[in-house]
Amino acid sequence: MYDRKNRDMIKRILLVVTVACTSIVYGQEYDFKNVGFQEVSDQHIKQLDNRDGLLLFDQRNELQLDLASGEMIQYNMLHYQQYIATDSTAASFKKILLRNTKDLGTLKQMFRVVDPQGVAYIYPNDSIKEVTNPHTGETLMYFDVSGVKKGSVVELLTQWKEPSVIDGQDIMLQMELPIVESRYELIYPEDVALNIKSYNGVPPGEEQELEGKTKMVFKADNVTPIPLNEEYAVPYKSVRFLRYKVDGIFGGVEKNMFTAKLFADELVMQIRKPLSNKEVEAVQAFADKIEKNMSPLLTVRNIEYKIKGAVQVGHTIASQPLGQALEEHSANMLDIVRLYEATFDYFGIRYDLVLTTKGDELKYDAKFPTRLNYNDVLFYFPSLDAYLAPFSFDSLIPLSDMSYHNNEGLFVVTKQYAGMETTAYENKKVVLNTFYTKDNFTCFVDLQDLNKVNVQTKHSVMGERGIDFQKYFVFLSASKHKELEQFIAEAYSAGATDYKIKVNNIRYEDYGIQPFVFDLDYNGNFLVDYQGDVAYVSIGKVIGNQVKLEDKKPRVLPIELTTAVDYSREIKVKLPKGYKVENLSDLKMKEKLVVDGKQVGLFESSYTLKAGELTIDCKEVYDFYSIDKKYWEDYKRVINAASDFSLIKLKLVKK
Repeated sequence: MYDRKNRDMIKRILLVVTVACTSIVYGQEYDFKNVGFQEVSDQHIKQLDNRDGLLLFDQRNELQLDLASGEMIQYNMLHYQQYIATDSTAASFKKILLRNTKDLGTLKQMFRVVDPQGVAYIYPNDSIKEVTNPHTGETLMYFDVSGVKKGSVVELLTQWKEPSVIDGQDIMLQMELPIVESRYELIYPEDVALNIKSYNGVPPGEEQELEGKTKMVFKADNVTPIPLNEEYAVPYKSVRFLRYKVDGIFGGVEKNMFTAKLFADELVMQIRKPLSNKEVEAVQAFADKIEKNMSPLLTVRNIEYKIKGAVQVGHTIASQPLGQALEEHSANMLDIVRLYEATFDYFGIRYDLVLTTKGDELKYDAKFPTRLNYNDVLFYFPSLDAYLAPFSFDSLIPLSDMSYHNNEGLFVVTKQYAGMETTAYENKKVVLNTFYTKDNFTCFVDLQDLNKVNVQTKHSVMGERGIDFQKYFVFLSASKHKELEQFIAEAYSAGATDYKIKVNNIRYEDYGIQPFVFDLDYNGNFLVDYQGDVAYVSIGKVIGNQVKLEDKKPRVLPIELTTAVDYSREIKVKLPKGYKVENLSDLKMKEKLVVDGKQVGLFESSYTLKAGELTIDCKEVYDFYSIDKKYWEDYKRVINAASDFSLIKLKLVKK
């Protein structure tokens, strides 16, 4: 949301201050201009222990005040050596993507392959190839590296110049591969006050004074890879990275140059600039075609649905009148937000604008204000306790995209004070009430004739899981509904082939308001197995397929859920005459997860037997958002208890 226009304005402010406060002017020289290929270290290769990985990962940025060009610029370098440890990795190496050589900002690009015998082949720049996407017109440049061998090292060094980003930039110091030697350097003029913050265990940096410059150096050895394959985890939230911004100019604005208020004021000023008479007319004509429903939530949804269908995001489009945006069906993000606000105001709907990020992609840090905090926008409706994501085209209000849940946001709140409207900013957590799933399941299993077993089930799912089902029925064509029903039937019957399913509450009007409901009846003969005169009934299978966590590796990341779930299951079994259940005690199970004295996870099953009818009650609860990795084994026991229950077989023996 916070676009380059805003950053350009802020750069101009900084430049004016700089001209007044410093006499330093830098030319085209930069600190790492002469960096070249680095000797491959056999010791580094040994440290990878036959794994693919980076022997070297070297990133550098230098900020310069270029008064001649009238802007602040930065020089950048990316330099890495990657070891190819396996045949599969070698086979997958086809292209090394490069910066566009026609871009005037590209300063240096060097690439070589060092084979297992230590022989180096440097790729000449005249061997660079290019391919153009016929749809977008984008041209990609690359070296063709087909045929690289296992045991080789590929080395890329690229340097380029671009306008600087001084109001917030992230530097990732961890990759999907292990890194033997990691280095990051940030160089900036001594007149500039720079603020750097590290996250998730980045080692402290070393400050070095150069002539007219300051250099910050961050080094780390043997950096572990980002664990992407752990269940119930959000890897980005644990990645090691740095975030920096210019905080001021010595002798001028010496600190707090970039505040939350500065960013928010600029955004709100652009979003809420007065509408022209023509824009008012265009919005009224557009809004008059939107149905006002008796349900306030459905009215908001109708607005959302209409706007998402009428205007697509055009990232390169300049601001334009709202009437033009509606006619051309395309607008930039700020103008789309303006259209939402104007339409809500037309209907008299109260809302808060929320400036935020997706928590699984970008860190929101209220204590370190940068433009990165305001990468996305939501609308919050206090009377509905519901959120709307204007740029999420696969969701409707109430928002159920959990990448926003429990993240912070800057709420732009309009308040009445002394008869006047005032705008206030509040940092608060974004809490989606759709995070909580309530799943009710009832089942009747008729075993009176073991050769003709009938299973009848009813399911009601409210919250994130229910919306997830409804979403597919609402957004996909009717021709796909049968495939969805088949998927649901097979998942919730553990693979029955002779079934009948009926789904309800899948209309646009039901989405997120009514629970997703389906009745599933099926032939359960496949549940019965005989060993001599003993009949075994796989009663646990009626709760559907269950997850089994078997990972033996130590947990690395915190445990994080996409939804808190409360499963309530009741299974009634009509037993056959002349038989008794010999292993009823198997139905009594209990595993729990306790964090800081509070029970946040539970699997518990019990039974009652009366007049030839067995009733099994099964409760499964996960009531947390995120917990420390130290609880992983306890969490596994709870979730695996459901899997163990699904394997239970009733042992029926003749009386």
